[in-house]
Amino acid sequence: MPQLGSLADDAIYWISAQALAKGSGYRILSLPQQPWQTKYPPLYPAYLAPAWKWNPRFPENLPLAVLLAWLWTPLFLALSWLTLLRLSGSRAAALALTALLAVNPHVLYFGASLHTEMPYACLLLASLLLLERAGEQSAGRWPAPAAGLLAGGAFLVRTHGVAVWASGVLGLLLRRRARRAAAFGLAMLPAVAGWFWWAGAHKYAGRDPALVYHTDYIRFYLETVRPADLPVLVWGNLGGALIRGGKLIVPTPGESAPERIFSIVVCVLALAGAWRLARRTGWTQYHLYAVGHLLLLAPWHFNANARLLFPLAPVLYAGLFEECRHIGRMAPAARRSGLPAERTAGVVWLAVLAVLALIGAWRWARPLGEHYPQLGPDYQARRAGVEQAYRWIAEHTPAGATFVAWQDGLLYLKTGRQAASPGISPAPLYASSPEQALRYYCQATAALAAEAGRDFILVTSTEALIPDRTRLEDARQWLAANPLLREVYRSPEAAIFALESRGRPAPDRR
Repeated sequence: MPQLGSLADDAIYWISAQALAKGSGYRILSLPQQPWQTKYPPLYPAYLAPAWKWNPRFPENLPLAVLLAWLWTPLFLALSWLTLLRLSGSRAAALALTALLAVNPHVLYFGASLHTEMPYACLLLASLLLLERAGEQSAGRWPAPAAGLLAGGAFLVRTHGVAVWASGVLGLLLRRRARRAAAFGLAMLPAVAGWFWWAGAHKYAGRDPALVYHTDYIRFYLETVRPADLPVLVWGNLGGALIRGGKLIVPTPGESAPERIFSIVVCVLALAGAWRLARRTGWTQYHLYAVGHLLLLAPWHFNANARLLFPLAPVLYAGLFEECRHIGRMAPAARRSGLPAERTAGVVWLAVLAVLALIGAWRWARPLGEHYPQLGPDYQARRAGVEQAYRWIAEHTPAGATFVAWQDGLLYLKTGRQAASPGISPAPLYASSPEQALRYYCQATAALAAEAGRDFILVTSTEALIPDRTRLEDARQWLAANPLLREVYRSPEAAIFALESRGRPAPDRR
């Protein structure tokens, strides 16, 4: 699992599972003060905890973790096939689209990592299929409460699952199934109410912004997002959803302007097809959930990406297929009409589809490391350099030293030192250039370290805002200019700064 910790959340899930396995309670062992884990619900860490029980040694227990993560992939493909069959009405189309999903780079990546995309998508799709069954006249009593239990499980994997509650009840009410709507809502209620009660009873009450970020979605949002930020967030998330939605359907590894335009066109076609499906066959539970899912993402303070949009992959695939089928039907009709303008339009649309298919196939068939750089040789070479910094930390810093580090969970797993990523508002990053974003990040990191009493700051060339050595050097210079910080370690891939009033290990500049 060479990508562990690169996107931060997976390492936190793994550490939360370790806490459960050790009997330490549902805590985040990697954070200073080891607060209760009240941000991520416990079902997925509980699922991973037996791996720590079986083998408590890290990283030797990662092969078992990979197996536990991958077991969701066949189930996801089976549920996707059933969902696509329901949406498309064609067994051949459902099989072809499921085959595309099976080789989708995002599916391959999430199927071998400790993120929640796969388990959440499985529980979600299973719940939506049962909700469809519950909406039928001939359905018995069991599909609605069974759907509620599965939806509750989805919520206990990812709190975004609250959208299933609203959309499921609404869908059944629209079909005049009030009793089944009540049965579904009541079956899901214990999971939702239980988690909110437990999280409220154990929530972190301090003022450390990094700990607030790690333990409380709502409080962090309210403390960092101003009303003036909302238009920027909504506009940025709209563009991000179109680009990332297109990349989710037809994966392209690059970020050039032509590739972004291509992704937007693909996503618009998929959304148009999903709308056409809803009008032709009626609004399914999946369509209603997708609307709720996107409404929750619109004002959120993290840009929509493949991870946040992944649960919508089957409905987007079905929408793209429907729109392509619609355009394919338009062309023969245009030729039969005999009108030159309509014939030309039909030919143009078919040509556009052909070009999109060729470009998509060409860009899709790239090494997995191009779609996810964390798996590429360049990133792994830089990560090997960061490993040297971890060894230096383990050898030259006190066991009780605390760090500010973007990949905080990985630092803890490698060194045993507690760390927290900066609890800074992501809102300013929406309208910032890369240089401005890096400056903002460095200033906020230094301020947090001083305010929260951290001992060290670690910056590496494997972080989201520091993706290469050039940016690392820029970050190093920004931090070195701060009179409160003193550089104690430097390599081509990492830099460590100590607060002047705190730890003073001997410098080891390389």
